[in-house]
Amino acid sequence: MVLGIQEIPSRASIALPMVALVTVLGGLETFFNWRSRWQEFFDRHHVTWADASRQWVEFRRLDRPPQSPEIRA
Repeated sequence: MVLGIQEIPSRASIALPMVALVTVLGGLETFFNWRSRWQEFFDRHHVTWADASRQWVEFRRLDRPPQSPEIRA
């Protein structure tokens, strides 16, 4: 019996508590200000990926075979 309703379909008996849980978590998120904590993580993550990308491009440049004048023409 969910919310005092006896004739509720089985899928709804799962969905209603999940909606309530998401609502509660949404309210708690503003209280604990979790987004600011995630922002710090994403900033560090972005710097890490930018560095990895830069290194990959440099390695690809070094891996390129030397071009002779005949090939360019």
